[in-house]
Amino acid sequence: MKYSIIILLLAISSSCHRTNSNDANNIFIGKTIRVNDFPQTLTLQGEHLPISSLGANNIYIIDTFLVFLSYQTDTFYSIYSTNNHKHILNVLPKGRGVNELEHASSPLFYKTSSNSTSIFYSNRGRSTINELNITKSIQSKTTYIEDRGIDISIQPEIKGAFPLNDSSLFYHYFNFESCNEYYSIYNFRNKIFIQKDSIYKAPLTNAGHILFWNNFSCFNPQQLKYATAMQFLNQINIYTLQQKQAISIVYGNISNFKNVVECPMPEKYVYYIELISTNKLLFGLYANQTRKDWATKDNLSTEIHVIDWNGNPKYKLITREKLADIAIDEKHKILYGMTQEEKVYLYKLPQLEL
Repeated sequence: MKYSIIILLLAISSSCHRTNSNDANNIFIGKTIRVNDFPQTLTLQGEHLPISSLGANNIYIIDTFLVFLSYQTDTFYSIYSTNNHKHILNVLPKGRGVNELEHASSPLFYKTSSNSTSIFYSNRGRSTINELNITKSIQSKTTYIEDRGIDISIQPEIKGAFPLNDSSLFYHYFNFESCNEYYSIYNFRNKIFIQKDSIYKAPLTNAGHILFWNNFSCFNPQQLKYATAMQFLNQINIYTLQQKQAISIVYGNISNFKNVVECPMPEKYVYYIELISTNKLLFGLYANQTRKDWATKDNLSTEIHVIDWNGNPKYKLITREKLADIAIDEKHKILYGMTQEEKVYLYKLPQLEL
């Protein structure tokens, strides 16, 4: 019986581990680019900030604001100043009333003008994208949501959305009927899709939901490019909207899709757990651990992969702190990191051309 158990454990470990698959095993449409190393490795020195955002899960830079998303408090967003790191306001209370939200939503995008800053987020309960006006919220000392919203009931399973003009969005969504995902252009005024491109080579039948939802996305409005980093597949994907061209950047080995699907969750490998961007660069927070190890081991440093929007490797950044989330202040060349214990660190990036 002892030997049978050992054999079974070895079989599970083998099926879960990364495999050196060929490029044909990449389920994404487009070209696969292998990255074996980075031109430069930089170790960053962190400065611990006296910020206490109870229950924070994610951290974002929105213009001059540091925004924390939390599931454990009465409000979903906590807003701080990037100038002095002081707390300003809590917004988006939980509930079903006016200016309340049933479920937490990460910011999809934001806009600024000479006198206003707003966050746009997905309200899944109402199948809309709504605008939280930060400036008016601070002025009124309460949550201020603009009346207008973007109706996305046509395809509510949203994974990413970014404005192209006053009537259209770049819209990344999953369709349950076709079991595929799409990069699309959606005219929200006429409620029609102007463009729709499949992401996968074939429908993801019998794959469960785990891979559908676990990616992190960025959009480059200057280059009209969209990027996603996969949590359970070892790759970052970049899509060029105008040319309809897609590439996948793989650091090391390509994940075997069948093995990933069949692997038990505690032993499933976690690769990218966040993706953020500037106009020139993408920053992927890289775990490269089983879910169990990433959740339980405390003596891990953090690896951040930096590539440009063409998929070229630039830097590997190392922090001595084990970070669970990152955000970047492009203007001041500062990287913010947050640990699982909700400690916030500041890292200066003077040598990077952002």
